[in-house]
Amino acid sequence: MTAGAQNQGRRRRSKVAGQLGSWAAGQLGSWAAGQLGGWAAGRLGGWAAGRLGGWAAGRLVWFW
Repeated sequence: MTAGAQNQGRRRRSKVAGQLGSWAAGQLGSWAAGQLGGWAAGRLGGWAAGRLGGWAAGRLVWFW
């Protein structure tokens, strides 16, 4: 095998590795963003529901 052919093979492998790496990073990034977004929405939603529910219950008790 000539040096030129070896270099070409190595270059092709590194290109594939780069594509695979960027794909994996994208997958992991979108998964992490989804997890974090879901957690943040859950926390915020739970807090808002708790605040609103507590306020409504307080108003109801006060009304009675």
